[in-house]
Amino acid sequence: MRRLLLTSSLLALALGLSFGFALVTDRATAERDVYGMPRALDAEGSRLALASLEEGQALVLEVCAEDGFASGWVDAARFEVYFVDPGAGDDLVTRVPFDEALAGRVLRDPDGTGCVVVASANALGVTGEYALDLRWADAPPSGDILVRGRALAWSPLAPLDRTSVWLVLLGAVLLVVGLSWPAPRRVGPAWAGLGDSDSGSGSGSDLGSDSGLDSGLGSGLDSGLGSGLDSGLDSGLDSGLDSGLDSGSGSDAPRGHAHAHAH
Repeated sequence: MRRLLLTSSLLALALGLSFGFALVTDRATAERDVYGMPRALDAEGSRLALASLEEGQALVLEVCAEDGFASGWVDAARFEVYFVDPGAGDDLVTRVPFDEALAGRVLRDPDGTGCVVVASANALGVTGEYALDLRWADAPPSGDILVRGRALAWSPLAPLDRTSVWLVLLGAVLLVVGLSWPAPRRVGPAWAGLGDSDSGSGSGSDLGSDSGLDSGLGSGLDSGLGSGLDSGLDSGLDSGLDSGLDSGSGSDAPRGHAHAHAH
C-alpha cells in the first residue's frame, strides 16, 4: 500500500508540474504589456497606446501624467477606446470622461507623477488592435506636460487550467500519506532460520555424537582390554599354579607308594 501511495503521488506531481509549466509558458507568451510613447498635451487629442490583443484576454488600460492630473483635467478630458479596423476605420468601444470619481482614483508617486486606470475588461470579445486616445472637451492644461498610456493584457485561468493545481495538491497529499504509512518489515524465508539452526544444531550434535562415540569406544576398549588382560593374567596364573600344584602332588604320591611297597 505504501509503495502504491508513493508511486501515485509522484505520478500526480509529475503530471501537475508538467501541465502547469506548459500552461504558464503559454500564458507568458500571450501576455501583452504595451507602453505608448510619451505625448505632449494637444488640444486635438493624442493616441496614447496601441496594442494587438487576443480574444478572451483580460485588459487594463492605464494613463499616467507628469502633473499628476492636478488641475484642468476634471470635466475637460475624456478617454476613448477604439477597435482599430484598417478596412472599416476605428470602431468606438467605450468612452470614459475624466470626472471627479476618476480623479479620486489617481495614484501619485513622490515625484508628482499620477496614474489612473481608465478602463478594464474581463475578456475581450474580438481579436485585433485596440487603441487608447485622449480627447479634450475644453482646452488642455497649460504647460509642458507629458502623458503616456499603457495597455496590459493577459489570459485568465479557465476552469480546466486549474487541473494542474489540483494534481499538484493531490500529489502532495498522497506523498504525505505515503511517507507516514508504516513501512513493511523485511522478513526472510521461513526456512532460512530453521536451516541455520538445524545446520548449527546438527553440526553440534554430530560433533558431540562423534566425540562421544570416540570417547566411549576408547574408554570401552581401554577398559575392556585392561580388564581382559587382568582377568586373563589372573586366571592364567591361578590355573597354572593350581595345575602345577596338582601335578606335583600326583607325582609324589605314587613314588611314596612305590617305596613303601618295596620295603
